[in-house]
Amino acid sequence: MRRRHMVSLTQDKQTLCGHSATEQEFRRMKMFPDRDITCKRCLKLYQAHLEKSEVKIDSNTHLVKARA
Repeated sequence: MRRRHMVSLTQDKQTLCGHSATEQEFRRMKMFPDRDITCKRCLKLYQAHLEKSEVKIDSNTHLVKARA
């Protein structure tokens, strides 16, 4: 059984865990729902990215104050 990888967030034709992909594979990977991803490394990296982005959002909301 082949592993299903997640598309890289920064690079074109790359998986999140660093494997290169052909144009067809890359287009197909874009259509995978998150629940179908089977690569453990891609899932760990994606989870870390989500946690990192949540921290940034939480910390920024406290710094911004509305002025009347």
